[in-house]
Amino acid sequence: MRLISNSFKAVEETEAWKFLQNNDPYLELEILKFINEAELRKKKTRKHLQEQSLYFQLNEAMDCLQHICTEGSTSVGPYDKEPSKNRAPCSKFSTCEGLQHSIQHFANCKKRVNGGCVRYKHMWQLFKLHSSICESPDSTCRVPCAGN
Repeated sequence: MRLISNSFKAVEETEAWKFLQNNDPYLELEILKFINEAELRKKKTRKHLQEQSLYFQLNEAMDCLQHICTEGSTSVGPYDKEPSKNRAPCSKFSTCEGLQHSIQHFANCKKRVNGGCVRYKHMWQLFKLHSSICESPDSTCRVPCAGN
């Protein structure tokens, strides 16, 4: 069945397939059901992997946001102190660097009113997400808009 499923276009062209269609429609239906179910399983697996990837990216962004707002990073630091110029990049450098740029844009965005800036909206959504999952008391969380 897997062989037929994997190379169905070639199988469909054969005399054997034509014979099967004419003489055993039940078996043809079973084969087509198997192929359809295999495709559905592949789609479901792909969707699951995409969701897992998105979850991983959001988790990494939350970790970096927390890290930037508490310890600081290469160009953005906690609101009450300047970023350290001597700080080495963190282990999630590309995510952290992108998030630093987004934070800087968020702080200086002029088009944020009336939903004019997508980058601003994305950063706001990230702050809101952090706020909804933050387990720190309001007084100890250093991420803007955070707390329960």
